[in-house]
Amino acid sequence: MSLEESFSNLRVDHQDNQFTAHDHYESVNSNDLADVTQLFQELSDRLQARTIIKDPNFDLFEGTHSLEVNNKKLDSSLIDLTEEEIHFDCNKPYGFGAKEGEWDQIDYVSAILDRLMRLVVCWLNDYQTLPTTLLSCKYMEYFLQKWTLPPLDNVNVLNTGDPIYDDVLGSCITGIGYFTKFARELLKAGVIFEEEDLNFNAMGLDLYLGLPNKVKTLKYINKGLETLSLIHDDKRTILLTNILKLTSCLVKLEDHILFYSSTTQHLDEMIDLAQKLYDEPELDKAYPVGSFSMEIQKRLANQFPPKKLVEPSSNYDGFIVLANDIKLILKIAQANSSLEIIQFANFFNKIRQLHVIARAIFSLFVMRDDRSVLGTFTLHDFLQAHVLPIANNLTKISPQIENALDPILQDCISVLFEWYQNSSQNTCRYRQGYNRQILLWDSVQAQLENVLTQLGSSSRLVVNQSGTAQENNFIESYASWAFVMKLNAMIEFTLKGFDLDCYKPFESYSLFWYVYYLCEYLQNGLNIIETGIQRTISDIHALNKRMKKLKAGEKKDRLRDQYHKLMELDMPGLQDRLKYMQYERNKCKITQSLCLVEVVQFGILASYNVITNKNPANSKFVNDELIYKLRFKPFSSIGSPETPTFTLSQETLQKFMFKESEFSSRIEESLKFMKGQLNHIEITIGEILRYVESDDEGESMMTGTRLVKEEASEYFTQLKKSSELLKANSKRIVKVLGPKPVQGLENKFTVMLSTSTGASRFFPILEVVERKPRGNGREI
Repeated sequence: MSLEESFSNLRVDHQDNQFTAHDHYESVNSNDLADVTQLFQELSDRLQARTIIKDPNFDLFEGTHSLEVNNKKLDSSLIDLTEEEIHFDCNKPYGFGAKEGEWDQIDYVSAILDRLMRLVVCWLNDYQTLPTTLLSCKYMEYFLQKWTLPPLDNVNVLNTGDPIYDDVLGSCITGIGYFTKFARELLKAGVIFEEEDLNFNAMGLDLYLGLPNKVKTLKYINKGLETLSLIHDDKRTILLTNILKLTSCLVKLEDHILFYSSTTQHLDEMIDLAQKLYDEPELDKAYPVGSFSMEIQKRLANQFPPKKLVEPSSNYDGFIVLANDIKLILKIAQANSSLEIIQFANFFNKIRQLHVIARAIFSLFVMRDDRSVLGTFTLHDFLQAHVLPIANNLTKISPQIENALDPILQDCISVLFEWYQNSSQNTCRYRQGYNRQILLWDSVQAQLENVLTQLGSSSRLVVNQSGTAQENNFIESYASWAFVMKLNAMIEFTLKGFDLDCYKPFESYSLFWYVYYLCEYLQNGLNIIETGIQRTISDIHALNKRMKKLKAGEKKDRLRDQYHKLMELDMPGLQDRLKYMQYERNKCKITQSLCLVEVVQFGILASYNVITNKNPANSKFVNDELIYKLRFKPFSSIGSPETPTFTLSQETLQKFMFKESEFSSRIEESLKFMKGQLNHIEITIGEILRYVESDDEGESMMTGTRLVKEEASEYFTQLKKSSELLKANSKRIVKVLGPKPVQGLENKFTVMLSTSTGASRFFPILEVVERKPRGNGREI
C-alpha cells in the first residue's frame, strides 16, 4: 500500500471542541502499514551535513499563548477554589471563643506562622516561587496590598480586635515582608539574579512600596513579644516567641550592607533559635481553612502556568545554613592583607555553593559604595596590592607613561572587581563569568604589552632614558599579572565544566590535555612575576650598597631614609609574595600532573580500543572537528596562548597510545610513570595542607588561607583523594581489560566519567564499565 493510500484511510472528527483520529482498520495488520524508513533516509541523504534546516515561516512561539486558554495545566483562570478560600477574611480572629478541646487563636496563629517560616526557607533554599510560598498566605497578600494605600506609615494593618492576631501575627508578617524587601534590594543591586538565585514573581503587586522602616518593624515585633509575655502558663507561646525573635534576626541582616557591620551576635542568636524550632515536634494543629491558597495565582496578574502550593518540610535548619554562611563571609573583615582577601575570594564559595543571601552580601560588603575595598583600600591601592612586585618608593613613572597607563589601569580595576563579584555567583553563572573574563583579561594584557612595545621603541612615548628600566618593570609586572589572571580563568573555566557535567567522556582527552598545555604557560607567567619580585628586592639591597659608598652628607641621608622606608614598608610584602609564588607554582604543578595522568590513562584506554576522542554517534551529521571548535570557542579569539587545532589534538593522542608489539613494555612504563607523578602530587599536597593548617608557619611557602582554612583544606584534601583514585584506577584498567588488547573489548566495555564522595569533581575518573543490554537487546 502506498503512503498516500495509508494516509487516506485516516479520518479526523470534530465534536465538542475535541479532535479524534480514526482509521478504517478493525485491527492493525503489519502488511497494511507503510514503512517510511527508506523515505526519511532518502530525504536525509539530500541534506548537507553542515546545513541547519529551518523553514523561513517557522516561529517557535507563534500561537503558544492561545494554547493556554481552557487548558487546566496552563490557564490560571481555571484554578478551582473552595468557598473558604474565596471568602477568607483576614480581619476575623479565627479560634476566638473556642470551647475546650477546640483550636483557639494561639493554635491557629502558631500553625500559620510555623508554616510561613518554613516557606521562607523553601523560597530561599529550594528555589521555589513567591506565589507558591510566601504569597500563598492570604495575610501576606493582604499586608502587601494595604501597605500601598495611605497612610503608608501605618504599621499594624490587621483589625481583628485580638492581640494574638493584630500584634503577634501582624508583626511577624511585617518582619518577613521587610526581609523579602531586603532580598529584593540585593537583586536590584545586580549581585544575584532573578530565576537563577531567587524568584520574585510578585503577581503584579507593587512590592514593599509602603513597608515600615526597620526601626518601626523591630518595634512592632517587640510589641508582639510583649503581648506573648502577658500570656501566663501557656507553653504554646514559646514557639511563637522563638518565631518572632527569629524574624527579628532576619530584619537585622541588612545592617551588613547598610552599615557594613561585621557583628555576628544576631547570627548566633538565629542559629540558636532555629535549632530550638528544629527540635520542636511537628505541629498537629491546622491553620485556618483558606489562609493558604492558590487564589493569588487566579486573581492577580499571572504570566505563568498554575503551580501547586509548596508543602514545607521540617526545615528550620535552613536558617542555620543561612546564618553560618553569612558568618563565613563576614570573616573577610578580619583580613590583614590583600593576599588574604584574594585567597578568601578563591575558596569561600569554591567547594560548596553558599547560601544566596550570603553570596549577595559578600559582593556588597567587600566592594563598597564609597569606592573602597572593606573600607581600607582605595581602588588603585587594591589593584597595586595584587600586582606587588613594584616597590612604590623605588619606582618613578614619567607623566607620559602615567597618562598612557591610566585608562588601562582603570580597565584592570573593572576586571578585577568583576572577578571578585564572580567568585560569589551561583555555580553555573560562576563558569559563565569566567568565559567573559577570559576576553577582558586578554584585552588588558594586550593593551599593556602594546604600551611596553611603544616604550621599547620610544616611537610614540617620549620618556627620560634613565627611567626606562623602572618603567619597563612597572608595565611588565602588570602585563604578567594580567596574563596569569587570564590563564587561571581559562583553567578554572575548563575544569569547572567537569564539575558541572558539561563534557562527554570522549571529550576529556582534549580538555585535560589543553589544561596541561595552559599550565605550561602559567608556570612561565609565574616565573616572570617571581623574577620581577626578586629584581625589585635586589634593587632595594643595591641602595644599601650605594649608600655605603657615599660620603656623609645630605645625599647619603636621603638615600638612607629611602632605604629604611623600603625595608620597612615594601620588603615584608615582597618577601611574602615570593613565598606565595611558591604556593602558586606548587598548585599549578598539582593541576598539571593530575591532567597529565588523566591524559595518559585516556591514551591507555584508547590503546585498548574502548574509547576514542571522537564522538561515538554514528551519523553523517556529526562532525568531530566542528564539535571540537565549538567546545574551544571561548578561547578562539585569545591571542596568547594560541588554541591548539583539532589536528594537533589528534596527533598528540597518538603519542599516548601504544602499538600492539610494544604494549606490554609501554604499559609497565606508563603505570610506573603515573605512580611517580601521583606520589609527588600527594607529597606536594601534604606540604600545602601543613601550611594551610598551621596558618603559614614556615619559611618556604605562604598560602594566605588563614580566613578560609577549612575550605582550603577541603579543596586540597579532595585533590589528594582524586590522586589516590587515579592511582587505583591505573591498576583497575589493566585488571579489567587484561594485560594486552583483545578483539571485541569495545563491544563489552565502555568508559564513563565518574566522581566519588570526598574527591575533586574537577578531576573525574575514566572508569571502565561493562556495557549493559537495553530492553530491546541492544547494548549501551
